Amino acid sequence: LTVANTPIEAGGYTLLNARLSLAEMRVGSAGGKLDLTLWSHNLLDRDYRVFVYSSPGIAPGSQNTQAVFGQPRTFGAALAYRY
Repeated sequence: LTVANTPIEAGGYTLLNARLSLAEMRVGSAGGKLDLTLWSHNLLDRDYRVFVYSSPGIAPGSQNTQAVFGQPRTFGAALAYRY
């Protein structure tokens, strides 16, 4: 039995990512340095498909369509101290 998976055009998309860093800020009299980074992925919270395919369904002549969506908007921060 051979089952054909049919690719479906997912279309193009544009994502906006951002990153803001403050680096080597002096902290205390010991000369330590602090780095602070704020970041975001998919800043505009776009829904987009990264993979789509269609396969035969259970009922004769029917199709099942499977899709994998990209990650939603995410935020994060990183803090590093060097002494």
